[in-house]
Amino acid sequence: MLQEGEFHRVGGEQIIRVSVRVISATNRDLGALVTAEKFREDLFYRLSVVPIRVPALRERPHDVRLLAEYFLDDFCARNNFKPKKLDETVFPLLETYLWPGNARELRNAVERMAILTPASA
Repeated sequence: MLQEGEFHRVGGEQIIRVSVRVISATNRDLGALVTAEKFREDLFYRLSVVPIRVPALRERPHDVRLLAEYFLDDFCARNNFKPKKLDETVFPLLETYLWPGNARELRNAVERMAILTPASA
């Protein structure tokens, strides 16, 4: 389907034509997995049209503040919380942490702070 732009439904007889673009993400080195024969080479080349590498959050600590502020504003807006601000003293801690869970872990940490911090704080 990715290459030909058409497929058959399971048990179907009609050809269904589609026009799709696939955007995928992984934290794995697919090239190395292809070499180790743990990922299909043909699929790798079909998916690897325009590869974009986004460094892990631990490699760009200068982005932590912007992301944390965005996550906090977004969380408060979505949950009808009074807008909150992160205390300046928290940023050095956030920026030196390695974030093995990447931006998802940062988002969860910020949401946890928003929930557990009293409204008057």
